[in-house]
Amino acid sequence: RSSMRACRAVTAARFAAEVVLGRGRATPALLRLRAGAWSQMALPAAVATPLRANLASSTSGDDSEAEKIEVPRGALSLGFSRSSGAGGQNVNKVNTKAEVRFDAYNASWLPPDVRSRLLDANPARVNAKGEFFVTSERHRTQHANLEDALAKLQQLVDAAAVPPKERKQFEGLSKQTKRRRVEIKRRRSEVKSRRRRSGDD
Repeated sequence: RSSMRACRAVTAARFAAEVVLGRGRATPALLRLRAGAWSQMALPAAVATPLRANLASSTSGDDSEAEKIEVPRGALSLGFSRSSGAGGQNVNKVNTKAEVRFDAYNASWLPPDVRSRLLDANPARVNAKGEFFVTSERHRTQHANLEDALAKLQQLVDAAAVPPKERKQFEGLSKQTKRRRVEIKRRRSEVKSRRRRSGDD
């Protein structure tokens, strides 16, 4: 066990030095993997301080969540109708299907960017009156279907609250790469030209 611990300690120290010197790829997964080993060592401050900062900044991004937007029940219109879903003998006889609606374009509790993403992702859920609606008829009771519809709506809002990742635009080939490609094409052209000349002779 002591030899295994010593081996892990050496590996962790080497990894720490590579990260600090910029030669190691300090991904969150690797940092977590090494964290248990190097945290038990008396690393030099010049190595330990930057590594701990790198670990904190790399792992904090994984746990970050979009701002939670609670759907206010008071801003919703609730309704029930006959259900074709679960119900046994009461199918198409009892109003157990639940529907929740709200004014999609004037909902003050929705930030503009979240509203835009919500409507873009769910165009079929907006009726002719401009109301965003969600229905549920999975259960046999009004209460259960209402809670299910509210949960569905909350999930849709949560998904829309996550901002899209910024994508870096590809700026094209570097000047050095372009010069290399031109040189390769020039050499290839010369080879073909010499073949044609030798064939004519």
